[in-house]
Amino acid sequence: MNNFYDPIMHQAETEVRRDPVKGRGLYAVNDIPKGAFINADDSHLNLHIHRYQWNELNRFVEEYPDAQMYSQLRDFFTAYGFENEGNGNSGWTVSVGNTNTFMNHACTEEGRNADGGATDDDDDEDLEYLVFSPLTYRRKNASMLTVAARNIKAGEELQMDYSPFRSVMTPEYAALLQSFCDNGEGLVPVNDRNEL
Repeated sequence: MNNFYDPIMHQAETEVRRDPVKGRGLYAVNDIPKGAFINADDSHLNLHIHRYQWNELNRFVEEYPDAQMYSQLRDFFTAYGFENEGNGNSGWTVSVGNTNTFMNHACTEEGRNADGGATDDDDDEDLEYLVFSPLTYRRKNASMLTVAARNIKAGEELQMDYSPFRSVMTPEYAALLQSFCDNGEGLVPVNDRNEL
């Protein structure tokens, strides 16, 4: 995060491409150096639902299953969002206007070329800056910026590990991630084959 204000670190260009199995994927248009920020605007183009609101939404959907818009809201956050525990933002966050939402799960370490800015990796040299950064204290969502985990070549699909998207790795979530790897399909079905 110490290089957030360096314009060189904000030159990543991406595009969404359609896929008959995955639906959509996010691809690099240009070479992206390790540590560069990918679609940094995502840090303020999102919706957040606090943990107590999330719990009440789930309770409400269970109690009133015919309230379809509430079920759809929960499903939207589940399919496109991530559990957020950073800087007092406990709950769920989902992008509402950024193509980062089309970044697919990396099933292998070799496939993982992007990471969330907030990390618990003790070997991460930027962790110190994340913890003590005035940027993240002023803009709490900036702690979730997406960065290139390695040098990325133009044309590569951008992928990140979805494991950190939940605060607890339940057997159900582990099975879901494995299903992404086994069949290539995600939580958002490809309904209209003509669209592809």
